[in-house]
Amino acid sequence: MAEGLSNAAIGRRLGISITTVRSHVKAVLEKLECHSRLQAVVSAYELSARDISPGGGRPRVIK
Repeated sequence: MAEGLSNAAIGRRLGISITTVRSHVKAVLEKLECHSRLQAVVSAYELSARDISPGGGRPRVIK
């Protein structure tokens, strides 16, 4: 999503159907409480930046 790819392009890249992509995009939007793909990407980057450990460590995986 961060690259601005369409559902079809994401599906081709990941080897999954467009329906599956739509389902995952919907889940991401709901999880991040966003109304658009752009808002979700911005939120994800903000969350990632917040979770970098002090001293420039690698980002933690959010579960």
